[in-house]
Amino acid sequence: MEPGSLGDVEKFYDLTAERTAREWYPNEVLLPTQRDLMTLLPQRPAILDLGCGPGYESMRLHYLGADVTGIDISTESIRIAASRNPACRFVRMDFFDLDESLGRFDAVWASGSLIHVPPESMVHVLTSIGSVLSQNGILAAVIRDGSGSVVSHPVIDGTTLERIVYRYPREEFTEYCRRSGLRFLRDGVLDESLVQPGWRCYFSTKA
Repeated sequence: MEPGSLGDVEKFYDLTAERTAREWYPNEVLLPTQRDLMTLLPQRPAILDLGCGPGYESMRLHYLGADVTGIDISTESIRIAASRNPACRFVRMDFFDLDESLGRFDAVWASGSLIHVPPESMVHVLTSIGSVLSQNGILAAVIRDGSGSVVSHPVIDGTTLERIVYRYPREEFTEYCRRSGLRFLRDGVLDESLVQPGWRCYFSTKA
């Protein structure tokens, strides 16, 4: 990822963290997806929420019985997540630099985070995810379907930012997984309100 765009990702989520928390803590649209994931995991699984934002999905995973660690590049998001979810662990970390220092996990929940990964970095990121998964661990990836990237320039609190969203068709994403030592299992349950605008959920396991 280009340094400038990476900086804008951090700024974007710092500036929108409070609003995102207000909108998403009450929104349970991904709860069926999380319940579907839990059917593949042992009791009280350790789950890494990759790009956890202000912690709303970490909260739900915890309520479903998981021990949750959340990481995010946004300091403000991590602050909110930690204040609202004292039973979970939160660490400010760029998932491009993910390593085994956090421990091993039965699953990695990556909802809307891999949309920030350009094609040239995807194998690196997925390989890093595989390195923190336990044997038979699951990657749950909620990504945007399609090809190429979409660039926008939102203005937030008077600051103009560059926002790049990368889209991947199923065949391309699953091939990146294969090259990273992950084996595609199946599509995950996803609410139709997310499918219609192009979101997809894929479950892969450590090969």
